[in-house]
Amino acid sequence: MVLRSNAIFREPTFVNRTFVKISLICASFSLAGCEKKPNPDLGLPPKSSKDSRVLPPELPNPAGKDVLKELGVGDLKAPRNVVDVKPGAVNAGEKKEAVFKRPSRWISEGDLPYEFWEVQYVGNRPVGYLHQRVGPSLVGSAGIYRIDVDTYKQVKLGDKQFDQSLKVMTIEEVDGSLRTIETNFKQGDDVTRIDGNVVLEALRLQIQKNGSTVGKEVPWGNGVGGPFADIQSLRGDPLEPGEKRNFTWLDPVTGDILKMELKAGKHIQTPLLDGIQHRLLEVTARATMGDRGVESTLWVNETGEVLKSYNAETDIRSFRCERSLAESVRDAALCESYKVVSVPLLSPIPDYATKEQLKFRIQLNDALANKDVFPSRTNQTAKQRSSLALELTVFPMSESSKIPDGVTPELKIDDRCLKPSPVLQSNDPVVMKIAKEFVADKTPGISKLEKLRMGVFRWIKNKTPFSPRMASAAEAARSQSGDSTEHAMLLAAVVRSLGVSSRVAGGLVYNENKEAPAMVFHAWTEIYGRDRWISLDASIEENRTNATYIKFVDSPMLDQNPYVVMLPVLSALEGMTISIDNSSEKTN
Repeated sequence: MVLRSNAIFREPTFVNRTFVKISLICASFSLAGCEKKPNPDLGLPPKSSKDSRVLPPELPNPAGKDVLKELGVGDLKAPRNVVDVKPGAVNAGEKKEAVFKRPSRWISEGDLPYEFWEVQYVGNRPVGYLHQRVGPSLVGSAGIYRIDVDTYKQVKLGDKQFDQSLKVMTIEEVDGSLRTIETNFKQGDDVTRIDGNVVLEALRLQIQKNGSTVGKEVPWGNGVGGPFADIQSLRGDPLEPGEKRNFTWLDPVTGDILKMELKAGKHIQTPLLDGIQHRLLEVTARATMGDRGVESTLWVNETGEVLKSYNAETDIRSFRCERSLAESVRDAALCESYKVVSVPLLSPIPDYATKEQLKFRIQLNDALANKDVFPSRTNQTAKQRSSLALELTVFPMSESSKIPDGVTPELKIDDRCLKPSPVLQSNDPVVMKIAKEFVADKTPGISKLEKLRMGVFRWIKNKTPFSPRMASAAEAARSQSGDSTEHAMLLAAVVRSLGVSSRVAGGLVYNENKEAPAMVFHAWTEIYGRDRWISLDASIEENRTNATYIKFVDSPMLDQNPYVVMLPVLSALEGMTISIDNSSEKTN
């Protein structure tokens, strides 16, 4: 399929729509004929934080009942239509058609800052996120708002996949009247930037695309909505069952004016990411450009908030969600974008496994100047030598180790290190079952923690190479597959299920290669015992962590974002240099 110059014909060009529904609608213009039709099995998107991370966006057909039962959500009732019946009301679908009028106020100052996040799925795979924030403008009088939207999506066009991101900023009046717009749109290697201002009865735009700049003037009046006219219409004047609404709005990627029709149906019961059936108004949204139109379905609450949307052409489903879940999709994309996962060393580290301590000299990149990159706790101490240079002394920290000089004891432990979390599901039945099996190991002469560490090492049979995509502990327990991150997550959940505090650490570890020695990305588990945290690595067979385990971050993994132990490491490696200070080595 040939991509046309007008962005409306690009596979999901309309990531810019605030509720993603419009992005789904307009994306379908380009997907028709090149994407396969969606499977009637609607798949499994994320689960509520009280269990795992997946929960059906819709109830699947009978073939999916066993999967739901395993996930613990098989008792959900089928969606039930609830027809609004009011004295004198017109039946749904028979109400008069009305032309949209701009609301006098779609948001009040008391609601500011107004902010929400969304996550998008194809089947059970998260492919994108959206973040919108509305706040008072720093420029202008009262009643002038600034709206910022940041979106990202992994796009598939035929057999090719690329990233698509969009940032939109507008300055608007309280009724949604547009004053200023700035757009930055990236699709693969293509970059489009738009700057525009409303002057009298025209929107004057400067469009920069891949190095060239053109001017464009769009006729403008009170009847034309900005790029967020949809949310302003729905929040300013919520739809009623059977009501129709038409309006025009600005596509911030092309500067074109498009038409939108919203048609409200009935209230139905539909599940959201919290696992609960919600009574929402089902709305059909139809976007048109010329004689071409695409439909999407929206589920809207009583205040006009779109909590869920679906487009059959793209098979993309979006949900309002907690910030951490959307950030996990964002951070996964960022981790994939970082190509550096190791730092080369000039020479090998001889006898590194027997060293009582190792001293590293680290040079940071400019972006990390004067930043506290390495914590001085658990197994290391950091001394800043300049804004970009530091000295890091690392110690092994096993069950028998003492707290090294210079390392601050952590005597107060966050009790959340004992509780289940959305990614460390220590209350998951499979996790609890294998934990009991590991502890029951009759091998003499090994500690309880070593039984658990070796149990995880043996349980994860498929040892995969590094991947920026992280699985939760429950997912790793079922797939029995993963790299160091999955081993670390599962061990943390296993010990937590037995009442032992745990967290996950991310950093670098020595890769013993005489021809190309390097410090490579690694994750491991920290277990609290007595007055210190003990480092355990379930990804290796030997019961050892040595003085090459350089830690960037440790986390109790409290929310739905597992990338908090990976992103700080990968984002710091570009331009970093590491060398060994041999004069300070100690040997057991």
